[in-house]
Amino acid sequence: MIKIFRTIRQRMLQENRFSRYFLYAIGEIVLVVIGILIALQLNLWKEDAKSVKIEHKILEEIRNGLEKDLADIAHNRRGHTNGIRSCAYWNKVIHGQEVSTDSIDFYYWYLTRSFTLAQNTASYESLKSRGLELITNDSLRLRITNLYQVEYVPMKALEESYSETQFHEAYQLAINRIMAPMLVFNDAGELVSVNTSVQLGDEARNELMSYFWRITRNRQHVLKNYVTLEAQIQQLRARISEELAKRPN
Repeated sequence: MIKIFRTIRQRMLQENRFSRYFLYAIGEIVLVVIGILIALQLNLWKEDAKSVKIEHKILEEIRNGLEKDLADIAHNRRGHTNGIRSCAYWNKVIHGQEVSTDSIDFYYWYLTRSFTLAQNTASYESLKSRGLELITNDSLRLRITNLYQVEYVPMKALEESYSETQFHEAYQLAINRIMAPMLVFNDAGELVSVNTSVQLGDEARNELMSYFWRITRNRQHVLKNYVTLEAQIQQLRARISEELAKRPN
């Protein structure tokens, strides 16, 4: 097209038809501008399509991370529940009540076992590095940032920074110091029973009871926080699934 205009212009110059020459020159400029605008628009469409694919991929990755967090929460909730049951079990033992020794190693293992939520945040960090505005749905973007930057933070602090929930570090040595004389191991080093002939003094028993009480209360507090966080994760996962369902793969 531009070659045609150029040929016409050259012929007009040769024929001294200057007014039409300028019209065709302007037409050529307009065509060039239109071509540039079309090229820019096509490039924008390509970039938009690329952003949509990246957004889709990140949303899927965030959802996968949330599913892993839910699985981890379920595992940790079982662990804390077993820890509470262990406190009740050993409280019976130190008061001379009859207990089954079939699972004694189970209850001793979980008594001071600590659990920490892994918090799969890699996909969210990837989103932050690309720009949070990549998520075009405003309410969904707000939900995502709220979970990772608000709700996850106190849970991480509770599990990793609060000394009372560092169950192994906070209680294992103190409890083992008092209870070790009562424990019976076989030749393979496995805990198999309790020596009921070992009598605890009132002071030692009360100390153990205080440990069991603190462990139980702190595990209950963690479990309460898990229930709240689990509900928020489930809601966000469902919202992301709804958003992905609206879009073509």
